[in-house]
Amino acid sequence: MDQRLESAIKNRTGQIVSLQMAWKQAVEQLLSAGAAADDALPLIKAAPEPATLRRLARMLGHDQHPRHALEQLFDAVDASSENLATWLKGLAVLQLWLENEGRATTLQQATGYVECSNAANEMQVTKLELDAMVESMLEAYGYSGDDPSQNCL
Repeated sequence: MDQRLESAIKNRTGQIVSLQMAWKQAVEQLLSAGAAADDALPLIKAAPEPATLRRLARMLGHDQHPRHALEQLFDAVDASSENLATWLKGLAVLQLWLENEGRATTLQQATGYVECSNAANEMQVTKLELDAMVESMLEAYGYSGDDPSQNCL
């Protein structure tokens, strides 16, 4: 594993070996799904827990062009008023919902759905946390898995 990734993991976990192992496994899944070390670094810093990276890796594994899908995610985050950690929570809500439905999606499609949820949230008088808005959108509209541009209202 890249030394920068090792260092980022140690910064997250301190000297707790079991946590280091969990983070390393999650990062290895992310890399196996097609992420580059440069993509993984901000994700390690932003993810609240290793499970978030594992969920992201599952979505990324369905993308034909994983690096492009990650670039799309980073661009969407940059264009929004939310940070990467908040977006990862929103993506995790969608991934968990899909798992409970016995379904899967690509990161590209998931990013489109969270982007739409964020846009809908921006129109609200009282804004929700992004993960709560994604959950609200799923309850109200479900998830079609179509072209990301079709996921938005």
